[in-house]
Parts: sequence; structure tokens; C-alpha cells
Amino acid sequence: MVNRVALVTGCGKRDGMGRAIATTLAASGAAVVVTDRQPAGVPNRRQEVLGITDEGWRGVDSLTDEITAAGGQAISVLGDVAAEADARRIVAAAAAWQGRLDILVNVAAAPQGLDRTDIEQVPVELFDLQIAVAVRGTFLMSRFAVPHMRASRWGRIINISSMAGVVAAPWSTAYSAAKAGVLGLTRALSADVAPWGITVNAIAPGMVATSRAILSMDPDIDYDAEIKARGSSLAVGRSGYPEDIAATVAYLASDGSAFMTGQTLQLDGGGRAAPFVARPPSALPPGEGEPCRRGQLRRFALITWAACCGPRGCWPPAGTPRPGRSAPASCAPPKTRRSARSSRSSRTWACAR
Repeated sequence: MVNRVALVTGCGKRDGMGRAIATTLAASGAAVVVTDRQPAGVPNRRQEVLGITDEGWRGVDSLTDEITAAGGQAISVLGDVAAEADARRIVAAAAAWQGRLDILVNVAAAPQGLDRTDIEQVPVELFDLQIAVAVRGTFLMSRFAVPHMRASRWGRIINISSMAGVVAAPWSTAYSAAKAGVLGLTRALSADVAPWGITVNAIAPGMVATSRAILSMDPDIDYDAEIKARGSSLAVGRSGYPEDIAATVAYLASDGSAFMTGQTLQLDGGGRAAPFVARPPSALPPGEGEPCRRGQLRRFALITWAACCGPRGCWPPAGTPRPGRSAPASCAPPKTRRSARSSRSSRTWACAR
């Protein structure tokens, strides 16, 4: 991406996708313009109510410092993408910086809050805000960026949507409508600009570990544990991270994606894992024994995997435990499971830690 100029919106928060995307594009050689409505982004309701701040983080100013310290090029411009005058000014500043604008990544989204509830309780003004930032903002930024891309006969527009715009998501009527609108805009715009060598694609992330992922007002919630718990239900066994989204943006912004346009890439970790799929045991520290398989699929009898390992190795070491031998403290007592499709039953050991 050397000699390319990229404009990325929604870059104010330290843990956000905008920051990860900007740093990834800069590392790939692009000169990056980062923007947000406020230097450190607009706080969501949880952050406002609980007074959560990110000490030492100066938002887009800290981000540009990071990029330049790493040998990249970056500047910041503040503005509201949903306001026509601001959107026009942001794009103009980005194009004037190095005389061109090649890549636009629309990340900005309205902060979540009281809109995440049943439709009867959603304030109309918050519905309007979701539509304004996601749909109107993406439209305005694209509208003002396209002339610069058409002039050079090359361009990449990447819109960050959400799986909430693809599948049914409870308590998300406003957010889902906004993100679905981004997908429709992406498809239509791709047809308008394709003859000029401009591609337009969208990414629909699923569960991604950012401050937007936690809506709870509980001040004592264990953020890391919550993210891990949610991710454990996905097929890949973990939550997504901003860097996962950034890597896909880097591909869509490259010459290698020239034959893809009007598409939506769903980055959701494969969705919810099928309950009958066994998972291999996780790696254990040295001295904790080796993972061992404690089950198999036989005649529709569902037998789980377990990795009950302690100082004395896996338990049981093989077959059925011998009388007089006790399991390591790290193992819970065996449980008998019976399949609904079979009269067979099985005993499995599970790690208690």
C-alpha cells in the first residue's frame, strides 16, 4: 500500500476497531488519516454512567503518535461524519494532505445505550442517531470520497457493518436497522463505481472484544472473563479482536481484492459451535501432564473430551480407574451421561479448576 492514502473513521478509542485498522494499514505502507467526533471517541452509556475513562489515552492524537513512532505517516482530523459540512471537510483535508485519497474505511457508529432494549422503550431520537451515524455518515463520507477515487481510476471503500445487520438480534431494532442499511448501501454503491476501478465491500463482525461488547452496568464485572465466556460458545472457541477485523480490511484495501466488490464478509468466528463437536484439550504448562482423550463418538452416544491433568498426569491414565487410586485434585468426580439416542452410558472426567 505504499503511496496510498487511507481515511479511517471512528478511531478515538484505544480498544476500538478503528485504531487497529489504522495501525494495520499504516504498517502496510499507507499514509493514514484518522478521525472521530471527539478526540477519544464518544463514550457509550456504560462508560458515561460508571465514569469509565482511559487514563493516559489522548484518542486520535495518541494514535497518530503511535503510527509515526513506528515509522508510519498519520494525521488526525476531528468531525461528525453525520454532518454534511464536517464530512466534506474531513474528506477534503485527507485528500489535500498528500494530493490523493485511495482508501476509505467507514468504522464510525453511534454509541450504544438506551437504544438496546425492546422496541416499545427505544427513544425515537436514539433510533435516528443510529441511522444518522451508520447510514448517513457512510453515505456522506463515500459521496465526498468517490470523486477523488474516480479521478485516479482506483479506490477501495470498506464499510464496517455487523452481524446484527444480517441475523435476528434481540433488543437491537435501531442498531440492526442501521447496520443492515450499511449493507444495502454497500451493494448499491459498488455497482455505481466499479467501472472506475473502485471496489466497495462490507465486513459484518460478530462478537469482538471492545468496550462496545459490554452493556452491563455492573461496575465489578470481570471484563476479560465475560469476553472469554462469550467466545467459548463460538465455533473457533474465542471472541474476535479488533486485529482480526483489521487484517480483513487490509486485504480488502489491497490490489489483491480487485475482483471482489459488493460483498459482505461475515467475521463471526463460525457462529455458535455445534454442541456435538468435541474440542481438543487446551495446552497445559510444563509439569501438568499431557492432554488425553477421554471419549469418542460411538453409536450416537455422545461422549465428551476431557483433559484432567495434574502432577501425576492425566486421570484416569487409561481405561477405568483402579480401586484404591484417587484422582488428582484438579479433577472433578466422574459423571455418568446417557445419550437420548442410545441406551449406552459413559463416564467422563472433567477438570475442576
